[in-house]
Amino acid sequence: MEEVIIKYLNKALDFESKGYIDEAVALYDRLLVAVPDSVEIILTEKAKLEFRNMRDKEALLDFIQAYAVDRNEELYDLVIEAYLNPNRKMLEAQYQENLHILEKYPYYWNDFSLEEMELYVLWMDTEVICAVNVQEKAFAVLPHCGIEEQEQEDISFMLINQLYLSEICCYKDKIKKKQPFFDEEVPYYLIYDRNFWMLFAQTADLKELLKEKRVVFLIGRKSFCSYLEDSYVVSPKKIINFGSHEEYETLFGTIMEHKVKKMEEYKRGNAAYYQAHGQEVIQNIQNGKPRILFITSRFTSVLQYHTRDCMQAAQRMGCRTRLLIEPDGIHRMTLLSKEEEISDFKPDIIFCIDHFRYEYNVPDHVVWITWVQDPMPLVMDKKSPGKLKSRDFVMTHYTSWKDFDAIGYSKECLIEAPIPANSYIYRPYLLTCEEREKFSCDICFVCHASDVDSYIESVVAAYPERVQDMIYALHKGYQAYVCESGKLFFSQEEFRKFIDGAMIQNFEIKVSDEYLDTMSKDMWLGFNQRVYRQALVDWIIEAGFTNLKLWGNGWKDNVKYKEYAMGPAENGEVLSKIYQSSKIVIGNNVGTSAAARAWETMLSGGFYMANYIPPEEDGVDIRKIMKVDEELVMFHEREDLIEKIQFYLTNEKERQRMSLIGHKAALERMTFDKTMQRVIKEVGKRLEEGGV
Repeated sequence: MEEVIIKYLNKALDFESKGYIDEAVALYDRLLVAVPDSVEIILTEKAKLEFRNMRDKEALLDFIQAYAVDRNEELYDLVIEAYLNPNRKMLEAQYQENLHILEKYPYYWNDFSLEEMELYVLWMDTEVICAVNVQEKAFAVLPHCGIEEQEQEDISFMLINQLYLSEICCYKDKIKKKQPFFDEEVPYYLIYDRNFWMLFAQTADLKELLKEKRVVFLIGRKSFCSYLEDSYVVSPKKIINFGSHEEYETLFGTIMEHKVKKMEEYKRGNAAYYQAHGQEVIQNIQNGKPRILFITSRFTSVLQYHTRDCMQAAQRMGCRTRLLIEPDGIHRMTLLSKEEEISDFKPDIIFCIDHFRYEYNVPDHVVWITWVQDPMPLVMDKKSPGKLKSRDFVMTHYTSWKDFDAIGYSKECLIEAPIPANSYIYRPYLLTCEEREKFSCDICFVCHASDVDSYIESVVAAYPERVQDMIYALHKGYQAYVCESGKLFFSQEEFRKFIDGAMIQNFEIKVSDEYLDTMSKDMWLGFNQRVYRQALVDWIIEAGFTNLKLWGNGWKDNVKYKEYAMGPAENGEVLSKIYQSSKIVIGNNVGTSAAARAWETMLSGGFYMANYIPPEEDGVDIRKIMKVDEELVMFHEREDLIEKIQFYLTNEKERQRMSLIGHKAALERMTFDKTMQRVIKEVGKRLEEGGV
């Protein structure tokens, strides 16, 4: 038998010397079949031939297979010398670099201390990974599992023991949220056993992967369970296991079952608590010291800050408070997290902007306050009033909007609450000389530029080509009317009549009611504000008032306004200083006269001139809060605007007197402190009167 092996080996060497490498390899393969008892010798010689001829991968696989027969130490040393030692320092450096950058990464949990490496990658390509455990002197061959095609957006994935960074990035990019709001992202979970993690961390450069801060690394069972049990964690919708076992999938199922059980326990406990302590809730509110749970979302712009301001005001009243909000961009509020917070905090009041109790299935005996600030679908749904409980109260910003009145919320639940301003941010400041120089002006506008012409072009482009000239003429006609007459349309009905008349007179076309509704609504809501703001600035410049500052985006892009453009104004202290430094701040909102800018200006010590809106079209009427001509100056059309600007610029004492009156009135009525005090008192009173 040895003679046969030697004969074949010599023949293979002869093939090799002539350059017939494939034939030599094939000869070794036939010999392996013919003489299975000599596998180690044959595989070793075959591997050496492959290695000599730069077939490194094939050689390594054969060396590993040969070593598995009887763990020949010399063969092990040969593999280590040929495959590990040339790359060992590089692998260790990459491993330590990854551990270093992960120290400051917020979404990395590891059960193990992995400073010392014992597993090393010997070979890695698109088909296979070969590794060695240098302590146990054992090899492993891990075949590559192909990637699954995924085109889903906003679906959280979990990959288990995936060693290929390219495929991790491919999945990550496919499930990335295309239009995230603020820092909102889809979480992406990478789960590893200890050995798989050690191999991955020495071959992958994680810098790019970590930039988006939405990849979660969970190394080991303990980290896996403790992280996913958190009530704010988004559960993955798809799990792909590359580790050829189902341990983590089984654990995940157990965690989900546990969460469902916890949810039911919290719901039963919360319902029982409020059933037993319903009267205590009322007493705490009537005493002016209720516990208040504030619910908001970090994925909002203004609402989270209004919630913050309300909570701080409640704290100054002596109330115990807690804030329920997502801790970061990859966590979400869930029904479980809400029940958990209610169980732990036991609030007397739950306070939420634009959302109702029935959305969260909260116990009836806790008081729920919804502050309506936006016309959200559920807010404007006529079914919503019928879903409210006896302890539901609706604060409404829309104190005079007829569309909101028509929904049918009962007077017993409604509390008028126009949005105020934070008097701890918007207040008179001691200004530096540099600040006075930068911010001072006669007339101040704080709003983004309208760019009416570009807006018209975008609207026209959305219509069929055959009617584009007519749509363009309608918009330009209304713009010319406003600029020349100094007047404005304030209702959709006015736009209906304008469009109907213009189409008949100029084009001899009678527009259908359906198209009239769509076109008039678009012009009323989208176009009117833009025309008005640009017209106001034009009127002021044309009247010769050039000590003008325009704060907001877009003004610099128009040559006509570039010399007055200041860029965006930073909300808060900087904006307050801008108001304080300006002689006149001009109101420019066509939907509501009681805009937030009014109170921010007055609390800052500035002089605010409100723009007139007919009471029947004013969503939040400032005249219900302050007396015109006694506490507030309001201008009507263009001529009135110019006359009042001239008067208050030349009568400084009168302007300062009105500023002081406005400041005092705003402090008394339009701060978050006053709003929260009034609302808590009113809720306590109504609970007593209603006996609920």
